[in-house]
Amino acid sequence: MDTDTSKNTAIRSRYIIQERLYDSSFYTLYEGWDSQSDRAVYIAHISPALATPTNVTVCLETWQHYLYEPIEGVFHLMDMAYDGHDLYGIYYHAGEPLVPLETYVKGLTNDPESSDKRMALLRQVATILAAMERYHRPFAGFDMATIFVTAQGRVVLGPPMLVSMGFEWAAGQVDRLPAAVFFAPEFLKSGSRNTLTDVYGFGVLAHYLVTLQYPYPKARTILGLKMALMRGPDPCQRVNPKVSDNLNFFIMKCLMFDPQKRWQSFRTIESVLTGKAPIQPEPLRYTVDPGQGFDADIRLVKKKRRLRYAAVVLNVVAVMALGIVGYMAYGYYFTQYDVVTVPNMAGMPLADAKQAVSDLQLRVAQVTYNHHSQVPDGHVIRSEPPGGRHIKQGRALTMVVSKGQQEVMVPSLIRKSMADVPVILGGSGITVTVTDEVPSLTVPEGYIVSQIPLPNQYMFDTGTIQVTVSKGSPMIVDDLGLLDDDFRNVRVSFEMPQTAAMSRVEILEKTADQQQHVLADEILSAGDYFQQVFIIHQASTIGIRVNGETW
Repeated sequence: MDTDTSKNTAIRSRYIIQERLYDSSFYTLYEGWDSQSDRAVYIAHISPALATPTNVTVCLETWQHYLYEPIEGVFHLMDMAYDGHDLYGIYYHAGEPLVPLETYVKGLTNDPESSDKRMALLRQVATILAAMERYHRPFAGFDMATIFVTAQGRVVLGPPMLVSMGFEWAAGQVDRLPAAVFFAPEFLKSGSRNTLTDVYGFGVLAHYLVTLQYPYPKARTILGLKMALMRGPDPCQRVNPKVSDNLNFFIMKCLMFDPQKRWQSFRTIESVLTGKAPIQPEPLRYTVDPGQGFDADIRLVKKKRRLRYAAVVLNVVAVMALGIVGYMAYGYYFTQYDVVTVPNMAGMPLADAKQAVSDLQLRVAQVTYNHHSQVPDGHVIRSEPPGGRHIKQGRALTMVVSKGQQEVMVPSLIRKSMADVPVILGGSGITVTVTDEVPSLTVPEGYIVSQIPLPNQYMFDTGTIQVTVSKGSPMIVDDLGLLDDDFRNVRVSFEMPQTAAMSRVEILEKTADQQQHVLADEILSAGDYFQQVFIIHQASTIGIRVNGETW
């Protein structure tokens, strides 16, 4: 899937792509290296064909809910990057080699403890999903290629959400997708993702681990899967008669079409699998309520197939007829008109261009208008066929005429990272130039302090925004030595940046138990120099608060 990303590609001059781990249907996972933190990472590269501006916005908003929230046993998202073409998710490394679950299970074929080991894997997955449930974070990423097992038998779930988001982005273009067997009916119907859709995906995984077969083994396409969902899954005992009644009931309850008939939480599932809660089998009736199934989808696809077949037949007939008519018209046309050369009309006023075309017994069939950074308003940008082409008299031309330069509203870049600028500007022709780097007490290093033009003003889309970038806090903290076993002397000094407004500046002592004590409270202006010596606890650090914002 990923053909453009090569080994040792650098992302934001920080993350180095190394070995390819595997290709999913919608993204490629790599081993990588964080050169800033000097540690291994995983890098998920979203397929460029799916990284449209709309999809990127949705993905970045979704990723925000998973950023900096470590859940044991799940890929931990630590950063994300988009350069206007490629979208990446950066994850903390597990620290040990990972084997895809499907490969691991196949390796247990001749193991006498295969059944016990597969059940142990299932219990681990339930425990991890129960932890995600407590954070109100759906996994929505079931795929045999994105669930891993370490050499010690520990389960690690791959990147959440990417499989389901990729399927939605493909917008019906994917007809065969192995991971689709894990999709709950309500996801296929409306894109719903929640605990109950994860319960369904967990049920599919449980069915596979217990029977080594999926609940719908004959479903090879999305349409085939929808038809199979209308009939219901194969019971585990039909595939493997050795499966107990309780285990069969447990798995089939996960796979109910109606979400309300499934297990309602992973806390319950975890309790059942670990023996903390007894299973109380009850009759299960797999039903699909009218209006909730896929009858309309199935009829629509079948109708489209019939129409495509009819269209192919009609096209063949039409092509044959057009060929005959075209041959006859071709002979008539080339004996009726002379050959002329299309004039080069680029830069000409539209009226003059039309007259030049008319003088050659050609005609203008269509005029379209576009903004252009160099061609004046009302002048021709280009023609089709282009100037210099030899064509017959009587032919029609299309002209593209300039509307002049386009004005756009200036976006706000203040307090944005330079790495975020391409995302904010999108595909516009605006360029950004760094004119200066200044110290700042309130804007982190590498982030924008000010810009010209100011936000919400108007400029041409080929213009330049000049920005000033923060080079970090000017505050210097010198350790002057210990007073005793508990306290030490520190000297805090800094000069207020020349661009700073009059500000209230508070110097803080941040204690080990997360408390803050004000050591100094001053009103400072641009160019003011501050220097004081303070006594603080050994384990404390110095912080600063400017106009109520702590840094």
